[in-house]
Amino acid sequence: MWLSERIAPSQRGGAHAETGDVTIGGAKPAVLLDGERRGVRVVSPQGICWKPAVGTQALLLETDDGEKYILGLPDGGMDTAALPDGALCLRRGAAWLCLETDGTISAGGELHIAGDVYLTGRLFLNGVELTAETEEE
Repeated sequence: MWLSERIAPSQRGGAHAETGDVTIGGAKPAVLLDGERRGVRVVSPQGICWKPAVGTQALLLETDDGEKYILGLPDGGMDTAALPDGALCLRRGAAWLCLETDGTISAGGELHIAGDVYLTGRLFLNGVELTAETEEE
């Protein structure tokens, strides 16, 4: 296996990308292509941190100098059929957050907030507007 990992990039003549199955998840993942690639680094946009799970399909980039990077999951690892054009959605298990182009922010799952919450605008609960009554002293 060590020998095939050393020979394969040079035979391809430079960087090469293909999808494979994650066989080891976490901080030091491995991806199975024609052989298992271990010690793969995960690439993410700034401010986003994730670890690929075993069994997911990932896009692996092998550079001409032998470095290996997981660039992401096809379609973000989600069913994108219901996602509106131009929307950005984060999903992990049952939790999700979508930012739509019309300004709508939708979220699903159990929400826990630590810290102060400031609300400007109207508040609806199950379609019924809630109003705040304050006492003046």
